[in-house]
Amino acid sequence: MRTAAARLAVVYLAMAAAPTAAAMCNLGDGPPGLLSTTDKKRYGDLYQSRAKGLVGALRSENQADRASIASLLERVNAAQQRPGVSALQGQYTCRIAKLGGLANLVIYRPFTCRIDVLDGTARINKLTGSQRLSGTLVPIGNGFTYAGALHYEREQPVDYGSDPERDQVGCLVWLSADELVLEMPAPNFDSVHDIMILKRISE
Repeated sequence: MRTAAARLAVVYLAMAAAPTAAAMCNLGDGPPGLLSTTDKKRYGDLYQSRAKGLVGALRSENQADRASIASLLERVNAAQQRPGVSALQGQYTCRIAKLGGLANLVIYRPFTCRIDVLDGTARINKLTGSQRLSGTLVPIGNGFTYAGALHYEREQPVDYGSDPERDQVGCLVWLSADELVLEMPAPNFDSVHDIMILKRISE
């Protein structure tokens, strides 16, 4: 059986050969009129951001975390479908994995997130933890483009575009009815590449 480090290396080499996961959200500039000029570049460079983050993850001494990320990204690479927006509605646990940057690889404990769909528009909110986010999910290609912003526990949510330092962009991929993955390239703080793993909670 391959070690976690070897599996991550295989994922990295696959990304270097072809941007398979990136194609889920068609990349380019994203949905028309959604992203700022700066974020169009971040979004279009998701593939490169993920590969750079994997360089850091490969250096991690935590074998369990390496194995978890390797398995997850293999599944993301194999994802081939996008449901309708309404299928996203619900409550989720959500874990953030930070690749590269201040630490090689950190996977935080689960927090609570929610996706609500109103009049055909999906909004995602991270509801617990000291660092939170909120934003819009827009269907594109076989995934959903995320345009949102960071806010802190004692703050109200921040609108995308109101503070470039808080802005986030990403690609949400559907793995199953109970599991989603949101990749956020080139975050402004702490890491090289962020991944949020969402698992549905029965309501």
